[in-house]
Amino acid sequence: MKNDQAESLREQMQKRRRRQTRVLSVVSGKGGVGKSNVSLNVAISLAEAGAEVLLIDMDTGMANLDILLGCAPIPPFQEMFTENKSIFELIQSGPSGVQWVAGGSGLSGIFHMEEEHKQRFYEQLQLLEGAFDFIIFDMGAGLNENHMHLIATTERGILVTTPEPTALMDGYAMMKYIRSHKSDFPFAAVINRVEQKKDGRAAAQKLTSVSERFLGMQLMLLPMVPSDPKVSRAVMEQTPLVIAYPNCSASQSMKQIAATLWVKKREPATDGAPFRQFITGMKQRLFASARM
Repeated sequence: MKNDQAESLREQMQKRRRRQTRVLSVVSGKGGVGKSNVSLNVAISLAEAGAEVLLIDMDTGMANLDILLGCAPIPPFQEMFTENKSIFELIQSGPSGVQWVAGGSGLSGIFHMEEEHKQRFYEQLQLLEGAFDFIIFDMGAGLNENHMHLIATTERGILVTTPEPTALMDGYAMMKYIRSHKSDFPFAAVINRVEQKKDGRAAAQKLTSVSERFLGMQLMLLPMVPSDPKVSRAVMEQTPLVIAYPNCSASQSMKQIAATLWVKKREPATDGAPFRQFITGMKQRLFASARM
């Protein structure tokens, strides 16, 4: 049954090859800022708006999308190598048609794997071209070399932070670290858990100012997400916020973020082929690491 489902999904994806796939990475400078919650609910909101979305859990230390979705443990990404499974066999169907792949510790050293595993990872990613409107990597919190390499291959990083000074500082450090390895890498920012709008605006102003002054970057600001008790309730219920409480203030903000990304996606790509840029960058970084 599982193989039949994988083959059916593969056939569906191959019929949609003309789709222009955008690849995003969702990051945070520290844990506990709601990064995975934002990733999941924005992905579902995009799917509800008609986009084909694949969400990949790359939080190798604290992979928890299955918990937020209320799903039983499922095969993690590393079974691509240990069980020789295809990417299509690892894709799971989620609410509102969003597709997702579970993470796991086996991906923590992807850029230092054996050559044959790197080659398989690269080949399987290639198969996703045109299959989705968005591929979203939910990255682990904090900084490390593997995160840096993968983030830098994506079209844009989405930084999730809060108005707290430590979260802002760590978020800025994350952007600085990535930009030190890829100087033109663009970021967008989501200020999450905003108690008062003035605090959110002040946090956004701080981030944009330091980004322009010290990183030479125009930071794209996405709609801020208000602090909402429904968020914790949805987590406890193991149901995505936008499904459990679609009309609450935080859900409305998630949908606004999705709408903004959807509009940006429809704009002509400056590089002509976003997914090709992603896969070329992935190849360079995967196989360059073997020569380091």
